Amino acid sequence: MLIIVGLAFPEIAICQTLSENLSDTLTKRLALLKQQQNVKRISAAVYFPDGSIWESAEGQLGNTGPLTTDHLMEMGSNTKIFVAAILLQRQEEGLLSLEDTIYQYINKLPHVPSGISIRQVLNHTSGIYDYTTHPRFATKTIQL
Repeated sequence: MLIIVGLAFPEIAICQTLSENLSDTLTKRLALLKQQQNVKRISAAVYFPDGSIWESAEGQLGNTGPLTTDHLMEMGSNTKIFVAAILLQRQEEGLLSLEDTIYQYINKLPHVPSGISIRQVLNHTSGIYDYTTHPRFATKTIQL
């Protein structure tokens, strides 16, 4: 994700901390990206080495009002490669193994068996049900 953020927001490449000026610049850049890419909604966040965070959202949620950074948004398939790259980096650093089970890092989920490895998730061989194939997927609202 940092690669995309770095390309979309080149101002952050050398920054170690968030300043008010940088925050304003990033917010304006996000609004410009929304317009240039002709998307209805866009949200982004940048975590800086000093622990400061910039986050912003642009767009409307139908009749419910403006999009905020608290709204949950589905991340599509374009993020898979970034997640895989980060996991492989963590393995190279000795922080995890692809043979570790997913429950060593996340809380137990209903209907997801234990023993599924990170490798299986990355290879799409875990057997976890693909909820997007459910016939009612597009008609249901997920309550969190």
